Amino acid sequence: MRGRFIQQNKILGIAKPIETTGRFLYAHGHGLLWNIETPISFHTLYTKKKPDTYVTSQQIVGKRPNVVGRASELIINLLDGKGINDKNFTVELAGTSDRWSLSLVPRRVLVRRHIAKIEMKGSSYISEIDLTLDDSSSTSIKFHDVNPVFKPSSVECQQLLMFESPCPQSKQGY
Repeated sequence: MRGRFIQQNKILGIAKPIETTGRFLYAHGHGLLWNIETPISFHTLYTKKKPDTYVTSQQIVGKRPNVVGRASELIINLLDGKGINDKNFTVELAGTSDRWSLSLVPRRVLVRRHIAKIEMKGSSYISEIDLTLDDSSSTSIKFHDVNPVFKPSSVECQQLLMFESPCPQSKQGY
């Protein structure tokens, strides 16, 4: 699956939200490639194999804070259709398959110190994610031009190789 996004980060103490735009590439069973195009060009790879590790466009490999890794893993599990472990979250699902919303509130105190709530909305595909942090900072991501059927470009194939798997050749399931 691929598409475009607009991401706004509202940070406590900063008056104006920080906005980034770009495109994403999600490969089922592999991970998520997040390409920021504005205000700077930067991409990050989130993998299922190592949710606490990231690879950037500058080939920097680093460790994420544990909570960020868990949030990345959760989102990839949702995109993979694996569902949510409700032992870790209070889950509220509303609506129909044509228009749904999902609210996740962490049960564990340690996680709640960082993430207050995750809310998602969508129809056939996810259209919005809102992440509220414990200090009232937030990240809002709106998705558009989502396309479930594609053949990766040569550049995307090179980026997908960072998943340590062959580039998908199928036009379906990504």
